[in-house]
Amino acid sequence: MQLLYILYLTIGLTLLFATLPKKLHLLEHWLIWMVFVFFYTSFLSVIVDNAKLWVLADQEAYHWHFKLTQIVLLPVMVMFYLQLMLTFQKITRQIIVTITFIIAFLLVEQLLQYTNIIEFRDWSIAQSIIAWVIILTVIVIVQKWFRKLLVKEGVMKQ
Repeated sequence: MQLLYILYLTIGLTLLFATLPKKLHLLEHWLIWMVFVFFYTSFLSVIVDNAKLWVLADQEAYHWHFKLTQIVLLPVMVMFYLQLMLTFQKITRQIIVTITFIIAFLLVEQLLQYTNIIEFRDWSIAQSIIAWVIILTVIVIVQKWFRKLLVKEGVMKQ
């Protein structure tokens, strides 16, 4: 029953994302998804396999829910984040959006822990906050660089 929370959340956010108007170009979506999955998977490899700070559940169903979160739910949340960052031009609103999404990412981590998909060992919320700040910063930099490249190449207009 608890594992359905992640499935419902993933389906709901994906459908919501699919129906909302987009400010990102299709190529930006693809690049951001690939970069995010690469960085997040690398991050998880370090903290799960090497440092043993997180322990994943042994059950196969839990593993698939974790992969669903890692490859679908979190990238969709990142896309929402970038859409809102492009919508709001004032720095104060962008800071509020960033803080809100970092809290949302932390809540997803807590949901994974609540459903016994992951277990934290020697891991604090401060480490998660730092990790999400770094990941989001890299994603925003990549998105801005790629947008400039798309404009320069004439693929999209300013």
